[in-house]
Amino acid sequence: MTSDILPLPTTDPYWTWWQSFARAGRAERLSERTLKTYGEAVTQLYDWCIAHGYPTDPARLPRAAVETYITDILERHSAGTALNRFRALARWFRWVESEDGVNQSPMAKMRAPKSVEQPPDVLTDADVIALLKACQGKDFAARRDTALVRVLLDTGCRRSELMGAKVADLNLDEAQLWV
Repeated sequence: MTSDILPLPTTDPYWTWWQSFARAGRAERLSERTLKTYGEAVTQLYDWCIAHGYPTDPARLPRAAVETYITDILERHSAGTALNRFRALARWFRWVESEDGVNQSPMAKMRAPKSVEQPPDVLTDADVIALLKACQGKDFAARRDTALVRVLLDTGCRRSELMGAKVADLNLDEAQLWV
């Protein structure tokens, strides 16, 4: 667990609860990325509360503050970002409630913002041809780039999954890649 996902420790109850949640998340084997996402949401809500004069103690934070915060995100970012923050905060507040940190989560009866899925742009045949043409060559870099592009095109795996693959994840005899 890298320290950059955890807010700096203070005596503020908000951070005390966050640190306890993060420890529980690590014990639950939540991924670093998940904990970082939760940490970003918790930190951003805290900063927003400070900037707008709301209390930061989870036991004193009113539902209206969280609703206004989510509305603020919707006005400045995508619905997907707002939904991401909503889910992270809802999980955190449920956990604080389960640990008797609040009588009831300020998000207990809040509904998640609706998020319309935006399908990704799809490459045209001309785009694919141009991409493969840009990789042409017989040197190592050209062959590597062609292989990477073809794996992405043929499998639909994520860029991060492919870039995280190790040689041990590749079985040339079976033409398989474990991601």
